[in-house]
Amino acid sequence: MNVTDLTAFGWNDFFETSFASYARSDYRPARVALEHKSFFRVYTEHGEVLAETSGRLRHDATDRRD
Repeated sequence: MNVTDLTAFGWNDFFETSFASYARSDYRPARVALEHKSFFRVYTEHGEVLAETSGRLRHDATDRRD
């Protein structure tokens, strides 16, 4: 799937405003589409990528929602 417009996945002005401080830090928004145990299929403005959580996030998480 070639995703170039995250508005199809719910991106709107609310999320744009909330994300502004992260964008200044060179982060880019994305939408998690599928979970594969510790990997995630993520849609970005540049297409699909596989992502994984950092070891620290996994360690600090108290449950799956984190």
